[in-house]
Amino acid sequence: MQRRNLRRRFDLENDLKRLRELAYHRLESSEDLVRRFHDFGGTHRADFDHFQKLYDWLFVPITLWPIDIEGLLRAALDSAASSRRLDKRMILLIDLLPLPPSNKTQRAVSEHEHSVQHGSYEPLIRARHKYDQTRA
Repeated sequence: MQRRNLRRRFDLENDLKRLRELAYHRLESSEDLVRRFHDFGGTHRADFDHFQKLYDWLFVPITLWPIDIEGLLRAALDSAASSRRLDKRMILLIDLLPLPPSNKTQRAVSEHEHSVQHGSYEPLIRARHKYDQTRA
């Protein structure tokens, strides 16, 4: 039992670290969701796969989100806290989410988000491909 608790604690700390590394102060806005998800322990719930899919999207750079992942995960966890199942609209919305982008794509977008957050636009302005002439 103690080994399981240590593992859960390690997973929580690892997820908080991942969130801290994202741009736009994501730890401040989503730390409570990570903690709630880890406390959720709903692996035996019929709709756990939907929760897991939303949770996985929480760690994707925010500019890649197709919808408000944080808001949807918050609403889903609120439903679970009230012992309610996810409603059909919520399930449909989650089912329509694609798989998260590749790690390579996420890294590139994350670097871009950090540059923008810190006001470092020089690499964006100097991008050679923007100034190449194309002829039709």
